[in-house]
Amino acid sequence: MKIKNEESSTPEYGLIKLDETKLNRITLYHLKNGFIIISANRGCEAEKGDECTQDEIFIQNKKNIESNKQIKKDITRSGYSFIQTYGGFKEKIIDKTTGKEEYKDVLEPSYIVPSNRNKMTSKINIDINGVKQLGIDLAKKYNQDTFMFGDGSKFYFIDKNGKTEQELSNVKLNDVTQIYYTKLFKNKTRADRRFTIFEIFGKQSPETLSESWSRYGEIFIKY
Repeated sequence: MKIKNEESSTPEYGLIKLDETKLNRITLYHLKNGFIIISANRGCEAEKGDECTQDEIFIQNKKNIESNKQIKKDITRSGYSFIQTYGGFKEKIIDKTTGKEEYKDVLEPSYIVPSNRNKMTSKINIDINGVKQLGIDLAKKYNQDTFMFGDGSKFYFIDKNGKTEQELSNVKLNDVTQIYYTKLFKNKTRADRRFTIFEIFGKQSPETLSESWSRYGEIFIKY
């Protein structure tokens, strides 16, 4: 999956790079009452516990596509909405035989889920404990080591058993999201691979009514 090296957007995928200002807008309107950030993706090497062949990577990527479709349904069926984001990395790969270096663009999709339910009504139901439990349930279902939980003042890495692995305070959302995505990739980095660029992307708002329906459950952000 290719990411264009442009300052403001990646139009072929309908993605916009989220700088600190754009992320702060999300914080102001959607995250002040608590949220989680979670992914359904699993790396092939993390699943296997060893290096993977190209065929095994292809099979795992297909599984990830299906998992990302399903987790959206799980979130909306639980009464919450989501903001889909992507962590973008430029991975340096060195051929072990020739020593040739090349860079591979990588995108990791994740979902920011605010704690407010019933977005289609005038009543706002804040359920911070509910959204935290949703994170635990989804982490178990999709075999995620951890997910991010924000309670409105601090941020936490929570494992699939509900245990706090790490607490973060006095950091901005931009810092937290970078830490989150980097943590997702920690099991994918070997001595011959390293990530040289990190960016966060969000999806553009839909342009048509049919596209809006196809993205049911998603919170559309005017970046």
